[in-house]
Amino acid sequence: MSAIFLIGFRGSGKSALGKGAAEILEVPFVDLDEIFRGKFGEIKDFVAEKGWDEFRQKEAEILQNFAGFSGIIATGGGIIELEKNREFLAKQKTIFIDLPLEVLLHRLTKKAEKRPRLETDKDLETEIRENFLRRLPLYQKSAKFSFSPDPELSKTANAENLAGFLNKIT
Repeated sequence: MSAIFLIGFRGSGKSALGKGAAEILEVPFVDLDEIFRGKFGEIKDFVAEKGWDEFRQKEAEILQNFAGFSGIIATGGGIIELEKNREFLAKQKTIFIDLPLEVLLHRLTKKAEKRPRLETDKDLETEIRENFLRRLPLYQKSAKFSFSPDPELSKTANAENLAGFLNKIT
């Protein structure tokens, strides 16, 4: 299996789905946010100290290292913020994990303290809505495929569905 990149908004389940599908398909799995944490520490702390721009540059460097990877790669929700990342992803087998905004709002407001804020001058719901709507066309443009997990199903069932989807497209 060649590299398969999962993109989507924060909270869409890229990591859980990717890990589950990789286990089912018996292929390697990498979470780029985990790689970042291993090199630079917690994302929230890094962003607080060095800012989003520096984070995005480091994230882009990590992404480029996985061009020849054989397996599933979960990216961070903002990976598509940089044009060079969008261009890179558009040339790969990239899947947009597409969840409705309302589902994302529910998930993200429940775990707000665990993730760095994108814009601290707005309330969390406004921040999520505005960024989701701004990023949606960037995800769609960067991905060759789209996969919509069913919010009513378990993570395991959705990972099984993703694995089946990946079998069809690879």
